[in-house]
This record gives sequence, C-alpha cells and structure tokens, in this order.
Amino acid sequence: MGDAKVHFTAEWEKFMTDTYGSDLRVEYFDAPCVVDNTQGTITISPELRASAKLQAAE
Repeated sequence: MGDAKVHFTAEWEKFMTDTYGSDLRVEYFDAPCVVDNTQGTITISPELRASAKLQAAE
C-alpha cells in the first residue's frame, strides 16, 4: 500500500477533481496475492500462505 499512497497525493486528487469536475474517493485494499508480470514474480501474503498450508493438511 505504500506505493499507492505515494502516488495518490493531495495534488493528484486536486488534478483529478479539476480535470473531471467531480469529487473522488480513493480506497485502499490489502492484496493477498500480487502478480508482477514485469518482474515475473508472484508474492503471496504470509496469512494466505499459512491458510493454504492448514487447508492442505486437513
């Protein structure tokens, strides 16, 4: 989420509001799995990984 907060600044919000003429709302969500096609990597959150291991053991 750190990268998103760096990008969506107050200046960006003002630009978007001025450009498109309406207020906006930015919501942040945690992503349990991130696929980075540029790097060729898949990152899985520790919580999701632990849950998958528990389900596999059952």
